[in-house]
Amino acid sequence: MPALNQKAIATFSTALFVILGFGIGAGILSYKNKSVVPPQKINNENSKKVESAQETPKVNQPKNEELYTVKNGDTLFLLSVKYNIAIETLLKANNLQNADQIKAGQVIKIPLYEAGGSSLNLDEAKMKEIQELVDLGSQPWRLDPVEVVKADTPANYGFTALDVYNLIKKDDTQGEAEVEVEKTSANKKTSYKVSLVQPVKKGEKGIWAISSIKK
Repeated sequence: MPALNQKAIATFSTALFVILGFGIGAGILSYKNKSVVPPQKINNENSKKVESAQETPKVNQPKNEELYTVKNGDTLFLLSVKYNIAIETLLKANNLQNADQIKAGQVIKIPLYEAGGSSLNLDEAKMKEIQELVDLGSQPWRLDPVEVVKADTPANYGFTALDVYNLIKKDDTQGEAEVEVEKTSANKKTSYKVSLVQPVKKGEKGIWAISSIKK
């Protein structure tokens, strides 16, 4: 009997050891599975961070903006010509759905950009529309290069009625003109050369439009 008891005890001890060993091994394996992040998951997370950074667009913002009070007869079309800004830009800046939403007394935002020597793009369709208005007797000042410079120069150049405007050249045959503008600010004089063309028709009845401005 004692020998049998010793054999049973030995068998029981071996079985207990095996069970305990299996339990400890399973616990260690479970801990490792929770602690280690698969490389594929790390790569996916990094990839998402990179894609998010690349999707952020860089938008050029205007240097400043001017508040303009709409007057009788003003339209977004005429303001876009005066400030050399696309109508779409004015619509977006003022949260407008269409170009017919402005009225006299309304204050709108005019985005302004950094001044400097530049060439101005002329919209052929706009120029033809303006020429038709002038032919009907509206806005006769557009037949005078100096008056066009005073009225149509983009506002960010800061030309005012106090500046000196000199007509340097006017050739109706070639449809070319040049106006010099002298500005005095803080006892400092700055001269600009404004070039104009007749974009629709040449001669005394042709409107003038600014093509470039240079210091």
